[in-house]
Amino acid sequence: MGARLLTRWINDPLISKKEIEKRQDAVEELYNNIILRGSIIEILKKIYDIERIAGKVAFRKYKRERYDIIKKLYKISTRT
Repeated sequence: MGARLLTRWINDPLISKKEIEKRQDAVEELYNNIILRGSIIEILKKIYDIERIAGKVAFRKYKRERYDIIKKLYKISTRT
């Protein structure tokens, strides 16, 4: 997913000052919070390609035991 996301960011960069600052704040939080960063790294090690997983889930071709990981990622992504 990293390559696709980077390509998307290059082709469609943020232009809103508010959105840029929001992303900078998120990066700063991850940089400064070693515990949070470590937790996210451990969770992501268990995840393969999130976009590919989402496609499999949409077409009901994914094992049910992976749904718990997807739920955890969603919870992390919605933290403020």
